[in-house]
This record gives sequence, C-alpha cells and structure tokens, in this order.
Amino acid sequence: MMMPVLSHETIEDLYPRYAGAWEVLLVEAAARHVLSLEEFRDEMRDGRLEKHVVVDDDGRVVAMTTLTTELDAIPWINPTFYRLRFPAEAAAGTLFYLGYTFVDVEHRRSAALSLMAGAVNRRLAKAHGVIGFDICGWGMARGIGRRIERMFSGSVGVLPGDTQTYFVADYRHSPAEGPFVISSLAERPDLVEDVRALLAEQWPAYTLTETGGHDVDLEGLLLSIPDHQLLLLDHEGALCGVGLSLPLAWDGRTESLPAGWDDAIRSGHRFLASGGEPDTLCALSVTVAASRTGRGLAEQLMDALKESAARFGGHSVIAPLRPTQKRHYPLISMADYVGWTRSDGQYLDPWLRLHVRRGAEVLGIAHESMVVTGTVAEWEGWLGAPLPGSGEYVIEGGLSPLHVDHEADIGRYVEANIWLRYPITR
Repeated sequence: MMMPVLSHETIEDLYPRYAGAWEVLLVEAAARHVLSLEEFRDEMRDGRLEKHVVVDDDGRVVAMTTLTTELDAIPWINPTFYRLRFPAEAAAGTLFYLGYTFVDVEHRRSAALSLMAGAVNRRLAKAHGVIGFDICGWGMARGIGRRIERMFSGSVGVLPGDTQTYFVADYRHSPAEGPFVISSLAERPDLVEDVRALLAEQWPAYTLTETGGHDVDLEGLLLSIPDHQLLLLDHEGALCGVGLSLPLAWDGRTESLPAGWDDAIRSGHRFLASGGEPDTLCALSVTVAASRTGRGLAEQLMDALKESAARFGGHSVIAPLRPTQKRHYPLISMADYVGWTRSDGQYLDPWLRLHVRRGAEVLGIAHESMVVTGTVAEWEGWLGAPLPGSGEYVIEGGLSPLHVDHEADIGRYVEANIWLRYPITR
C-alpha cells in the first residue's frame, strides 16, 4: 500500500527496524546511508515522498520503498542533473527518484521486496516515466544491486548515471519481449568458440586444462550431447551465459552421489557409453559473462537446466557447487566454510545462499571434487607467476591451496565442492 505520511506511532515503531536493515552499511559504505531518528521522522512526515509499504498480519510496517517526483525532496542528489537530461519528463511530472528500499531483517525471506517492486513498476509504467536511484558499491556487489533487473523489470533497461554509481531506469517505452532467450549448442553450434572464450574469461586457467582428475576428454564429451549444453543469448544473439551439464542415473541416495566434479564427469562418460535412460541431470557449471552479472541470468540458466531434466523425466538436478566467496578463504576447510552463516541464519556464501533460497537442498561436501595436476612449469604458465620453492601456495581463484613439490616436479590442486540437489516436480 502507499502512505504519503506515517503516523507518529508507526514512525517510532519502524525506526529501529529501518536502522537495523541498513546496519551493515555503517562499515561497508563510504557515504552515510542511515538517517538519524529526527531525520527519519521528518522524511516520514514529508508528503512529497510516497511511502510504498508492506505490513504484516499485525498491521506493522515491515518494508518500505520511498518514491518522489519532487527531486528537491532528496537531499543527497543534484536535481538539475536529472532535469537537464530528462526535460520533458521533468515538465510532465514523470521524472521520479527512488529514495531507498529496505526490508526488515526478519522478513527478508518473505515476498516483501517483490511486492514493493511490483508497486514501483506499476507506478512507473502507468506514468511512462523515468526513475533515478543510487546504490553504493557494497549494495551493487552483495545487496539490491544483484536484483536491479528484477526490481525494475518493467523498464526497457537500466543505464549507469554518474561515477558515484547512480542509475536511471527508462520506463518511457514498452520493454521488448524476451530480452534473453535460452538456446542450446545443438541449435547454435556456431557459438562453440564463444563458449570457449566465455569460460576462459570467467574460470581460472588451471580448471580448464586437460590434466584434471577425471581423465576424460570433457570438451569432446559435452560436444557429443549438445542438447544438454545450454546457452543464454541476448536480443541480438550474443552469448551471455552457459550452463554445462551431463545426464546420469542416480538413485537419490546421498551415499551414492559421485565423489565430486571429476567423478561426475567419469560417471557421465560411463553412463552415456552404456546407452542407459537418464533420471538425473548433473550441472557441471553455470557461467555468466562478467558484463552481464547482477541481472538474475544465472538463475535463468539454472531454471533452464531444471526444465531440461524435466523433459527427459528426471527426478533431480544435482551440482557440485563451487561457492563463489570461498576463494577469499582458501585456508579454511570447506566444512567450516559451509558452517558460516549471517546474522539472519542464512549461509554466508552468496552463491550457496541463492541456490538454497531457490529450493536447492545441501546434500554434503565432496572433499576431493576437482583435482588438477601438472608440472611446476605448467602451473607457472596457468598462474602467470613463479613458484620458486616447494610448499603450499594460495593461488588466484583457488578455493584451497596448491601443493608444489619441486623434487617431484609436480603441482597438485585439490578442491572441495558442495553437493546440491534441486528436486524436479512434475
């Protein structure tokens, strides 16, 4: 619902939860984001600011988005910047600014954010307007910035503003249908080189070698089943993401899972050679172009993999997950890392957290999931850095250390992953 002015009782009740929702920015953001109680009271009484709120069953406000066409009501921006760029909208009263959006910590697993995004999109679409907003660096990397496209799903697109990472979402025209489409390598074999380039851009070189622990020609194996290699393309047909997978037979028991990423490849190779009927799809990787991250494209690829499994009657999609932030803690065991949670009880790792939020089940840890061996010279080439002595090395992108033995002329990298399962409902 929309409230132009909040009552005194509502303001006093809401402020502690508003401040708690932004508490992380006290240490993560250079600019001040949290209003004092008096400033908050003034804003909540300011009729120029629309307050789109979500209330719980007890009638308490648990989430809020503020919105205005009176840009002078936003003290931290320069209204002239926007008025000069969108003069027609400024004159028509369809130039908006989004003050801030927050959800009470206790309601972040609810539909509150989706409800507010829907209200904002309806408001802007009806006005055929333009809305400006700003997000700090931390918010872009770990907060609402990852959901910009969903937050402003009714817009044609979101364009960067100033170097302080302000943004503009354009609602003046109807968005094109289907800006991203799912295809497959079977349908687009001409994109094989683009797939190779995308993987090389986003994955450490040592994970793409032929000296892995699976002893299988992985590229040849995946090319032999191009229907299972999914491509995400933009409206111009450019490759934006790739989901690589293998069909398997798995009885659903945790103890009969492959030992990890390498073993899943071996299992898939044996299964395809046997000519059996698959009941499970193993997602080997989901990769999105660096320029397209933060738009929910990885989620689209995961959904497409689930649909692919459903088409052949599969009961599960399984994945040896490589948690994205583990690379910052290579000396910590995967078992300890998985146990790390935020104050709200959710997993600390954002990639793992996203999968669980979307219905994935954590089955366990594959302790020796990916093993890469090579000579010292090969490793120096993959890393682009010297390895002058024997010992343990923290390497770029590594989830665990690299063990180097100069006497044996070998480097060995052993990576643990997390087994996830998405059940397929029919």
